[in-house]
Amino acid sequence: MAPAGRPEASFAGGRADWLDVLKVLLVAGMICAHCIQLLMVRPAPAEAVLSNVINIVTFSGFMLAFGIGVGLSRRSKSWGRRLWPVLLLLLATWTSELAFAVLVDKQAIGPDLLLPLLTLRRLYGWSEFLASFTVLYLVIAMARPLLVAIATSRWLLIIAIVACLASTWIVLNTGWPLVPAIIGTTDFASFPLLPYLPWFLIGIAMARGRRLPPWLEWIVAAIATAAFVDYLWQNHDLPGRFPPTVLWIVGPALPLLLYLAIARGIGRLQPPGWLLGTGRHVLAALLVSNLAIFTLRWAFGYRLGFAWWEPLAIAAAIIVAATVWAGILEMMRTRRAAAAAPATA
Repeated sequence: MAPAGRPEASFAGGRADWLDVLKVLLVAGMICAHCIQLLMVRPAPAEAVLSNVINIVTFSGFMLAFGIGVGLSRRSKSWGRRLWPVLLLLLATWTSELAFAVLVDKQAIGPDLLLPLLTLRRLYGWSEFLASFTVLYLVIAMARPLLVAIATSRWLLIIAIVACLASTWIVLNTGWPLVPAIIGTTDFASFPLLPYLPWFLIGIAMARGRRLPPWLEWIVAAIATAAFVDYLWQNHDLPGRFPPTVLWIVGPALPLLLYLAIARGIGRLQPPGWLLGTGRHVLAALLVSNLAIFTLRWAFGYRLGFAWWEPLAIAAAIIVAATVWAGILEMMRTRRAAAAAPATA
C-alpha cells in the first residue's frame, strides 16, 4: 500500500491528463447509450449489450473520477467558488429535465410539471444523473474535509462502504424534495447518491495513496464483477438498477479498473488539450448532448433508429460537437486565467 497521505506517483504532478481522458471515455459512453436508448425502437443485440455495459459502468465511473479529482486537489476554496458548481449543476438539471418533459414526454408547461421539477421531487428521464451530481457537489462544498478524512482512514472507509451498500435496502417513496437523488425511489428512475457514494470515497482514497496492492485490487475487482455476472447468468436478467442493488453497485469494479488502465495509457501519450475538453467540462458536454438527443427524438421520433448504424453515427456527431463546444470553453478558460495571472502575480 502506498504511504498514507501522499499521492501515488501516477497521480502526482501537474494536471492529471489521464483523469481527463477517463472522463472523456465516460462522457462518450453516456452519449452512445443515450442515443441507443432514445433513438432506437428495438436495438440490435450488440447495441443492447453495449448500452447495458455503459449503463453498468458510467455513473459509478463518474463517481470514481470525481472522487479522484477531489483527492488530487489540495486547494481550499472560498464559499463562492464551492457553491458556484452547485448552482450550475442545478440549472443544468432543471434545463435538461424540462427539455425531456417537453420534447420527449410531450408534457405541457404548467404548475403540475414545474413544481415537482424545480423542487427535485420528481426526476425526469435521462437527466436524473444531473440531479445526483448537484447533490454530490453540495455535499462536497459542505463536507469536503470530512469526506477526505473518511476516505483516508482504512476503517472509516470500510464502515462507510458497508453502510452505503446497506442503504440499497432503504427506499423512500415520500415525494419529498431531493430524496430520490439521495436515497432512491421505486416511483421512477434515479441515481441515489448514498448507494453510489463508495465509488466516490474509493476515488479519494486512490488519489491520496490509500490503495490495496495492485494484484489484490484486480482480484477483489474480479470477484465483485464475477458475482454480478453470476447473477446475470443464473437469472437471465441484470441485477436491480432503479433503485440500485448491491450487485449493481459493485458489478462495474473490474471494468472500471480497465477504464483506469486505458486512461493512464492514453494519458502517457500526452493527447492534445482540445481532445480532452469534454473531460474538463463534463457538465457542458452532457447538457449539450442531452439537449441534442432530446431535440432529435422530438423532431424524428424513432425514425432515426431503424438502421443499426444510425444511432452510433449520430452519437459520433454529437461527441464531435460536444468536443468542439468543450474545446471552446477550455480556450476561454485558459485565456481568462492568462489575463488574470499578471494581476495576481
